[in-house]
Amino acid sequence: MRQLLLTLTCFWFASLSAQTPNFVHYTSTRNVNDIASDGQYIWAATNGGVVRYDMLAEQTTYYNRGNSGIPINEVFSIAIDAQGTRWLGTRIGLVRWQGNNFTLMNPIGNNGTPLNLTILHLRVDAAGVVWMHTTGVGSDLKSFDGQVWKAYDDDALFNGLYKLDASPALSGVWIEGDEDTFYFFDGVTAVEHPLPPSLEDPPGSAVIHDWLSDSSGKIWFTSGKQLCVPNGGTWTVEKMNLWPDEIALSPNGTLWAFDDYEGILIRHPDGNWEQVSDKHNFFNGFDLQLLANDHGDLWLGTEEDGLQHFNNEAFSPVTNLVTDIPENAILELEITGTQTVWSTLGDDKSLSKFQNGQWLQVTETDPNAPHSYCWSLTKDALDRLWVVSYSQIYRYDGAWLSIPAPAEFPWNLVYSVAVEPTANQIWIGGEGKVARYDGTNFQIFDTPDPNYSVSKLTVDQQGNIWVPYYTGAGEMVARFDGQNWVMFTTEDMQISEFGGFVSEIAVAPNGDIWVITPNEISKYDGTQWQKLPLEGYIYGGFNTIAFDGNEKVWIGCFSTSCFAVDVDMYLIKIEGNNFQFYPYQTTPLPYPNITALAVDAHHNLWIGGEEGGIAVFNENGVTLGLEDLPSSQVYSILPATAFPNPTTNASIVEYTLDTDSDVLLELRSTSGQLFQSKRIINQSAGNYKWELNMGSLAQGTYCWRILGEKSVANGTIVIMGR
Repeated sequence: MRQLLLTLTCFWFASLSAQTPNFVHYTSTRNVNDIASDGQYIWAATNGGVVRYDMLAEQTTYYNRGNSGIPINEVFSIAIDAQGTRWLGTRIGLVRWQGNNFTLMNPIGNNGTPLNLTILHLRVDAAGVVWMHTTGVGSDLKSFDGQVWKAYDDDALFNGLYKLDASPALSGVWIEGDEDTFYFFDGVTAVEHPLPPSLEDPPGSAVIHDWLSDSSGKIWFTSGKQLCVPNGGTWTVEKMNLWPDEIALSPNGTLWAFDDYEGILIRHPDGNWEQVSDKHNFFNGFDLQLLANDHGDLWLGTEEDGLQHFNNEAFSPVTNLVTDIPENAILELEITGTQTVWSTLGDDKSLSKFQNGQWLQVTETDPNAPHSYCWSLTKDALDRLWVVSYSQIYRYDGAWLSIPAPAEFPWNLVYSVAVEPTANQIWIGGEGKVARYDGTNFQIFDTPDPNYSVSKLTVDQQGNIWVPYYTGAGEMVARFDGQNWVMFTTEDMQISEFGGFVSEIAVAPNGDIWVITPNEISKYDGTQWQKLPLEGYIYGGFNTIAFDGNEKVWIGCFSTSCFAVDVDMYLIKIEGNNFQFYPYQTTPLPYPNITALAVDAHHNLWIGGEEGGIAVFNENGVTLGLEDLPSSQVYSILPATAFPNPTTNASIVEYTLDTDSDVLLELRSTSGQLFQSKRIINQSAGNYKWELNMGSLAQGTYCWRILGEKSVANGTIVIMGR
């Protein structure tokens, strides 16, 4: 089934010719930070935006900066008040989501500007007050009643704040202090609720592992294999036969206890226990979110495996893990072919490939492939990808080839790789060494300093290599022609001594050398250096560069203080002597900090963020046609039709299956961005209706697709008339 998806997507998108948007986002919803329920919907806050799952229609909808007004893709928490308003806790503060409108609600400082605020967790009480666990400004506990912000001294009140929860039955908030003690706080008075003495065996050993506030405002919590059930003003302690990672309470009073190794227990409202699963349900990562409903279903938000639904003794993914980009933290980008995008991701620098509309992670199952700690990547004129990782050099031309690093490199470690543009021979950098590889042999050269780590490497059109190089004499960049090293100082480059470090060295299509530092940019035409009239501190700090032919230069900015209220991060376009600026606050960039840029054959700019995933940008409309990757599979046409079409808010797609089949239903933009998806396992032959609720989508043309194992249907739906 998965291979089927990969071979067909190109066929579907290659046929689209409708007008396309300027931005398309690829974000990972695998990291679920929080979940909430609202009627028939389950909501998940993720590092790639918000996911909504319709339990009745079994349909998933995605919201991110590319397709909605969410101000940032990194959403840490979500809560829904009695009026249906959704409140989001994000990296940049509190967001109110009413209908299709998103409003940043941060408090205003004395200077009249919004304060920096990161909200880790939030909940809404019976009075509609939003209680927040924050970082960034003052105390960690804050509240907002829709008009007034308040801050509280959590250290004085609770000996610190570890976790909070609120109930629709009470005005106020429950707090777990840093010393395993519960407090109820109404905004004025904090009332301590000591743990039951029966947990103190031996004395002082009681620990709170997980807890929640039920619909009446009572606290349930676990301590090891003990469940503490509220009983008047204290708790009754019950023994369990597992040590749960998380607990959840459904509205009818059924408690769920989940352990990824020992299975799932439920405690019925009458106090009887039942084991509903003894399966090992291991999910990558440790930060799990649990939610239960009255339908007997359990919802699990995982750290790496998305939103999972438990029913009939098994978990199944709700978010699309097939087309999802594996990580939101982008380190490097490289493009081969017309539009095969390679990216290194996350803390482990794993390698991922975008092709045929799918993101595929390179794993240990790929023979001879690099799967982690990919330090550097580049391509040659034959469109082969080169990657270095630890003591290996990898080449990909449809199959992976692994080449050991030369023994002369200290510890056999390779840090960087670059390609000679004319000879297709590569250079690698290591500790105090560089080497040229002609496909058979390595030629080894020493750097001027044997202790210098060559972490960045660029080769110009004459075959010279360029590396950042720092000494006490003001040198900043070094060039090596195979025999001699030439140093260029900050004075040579017309850069101030406060220019900082070298972020990137790049070769333009016309042969010019561009040197990017956080504060300044200088370019070299082979004779003289020219400093550009840009000051990096205004735009957050220059970080990375990409060229679109000889006409356009793109600069991405990065700052360690990118969330400061007085810093707006930018994407910058240079055309001749003209500069155009795209600020994060008003442009749907994936994240304030831009870590990587690359341009494909369709002149789309691929933008990688420190978090927030990847955005594809084209001023004339994004083109994600994959006509250079023909489908190798023949499919029969599945009878299907959509009505009403055009529509204002909803449409129905009727389709007929002639044989039993797994089915994937998807709604996308004309450029391929996924908005809704639904997966049906082993659907029986017959006639079916797929209901599409499109009220939250903007006017325009959307593409639907029904994909069976051997049949396919696709078409467009137009939203208009609002």
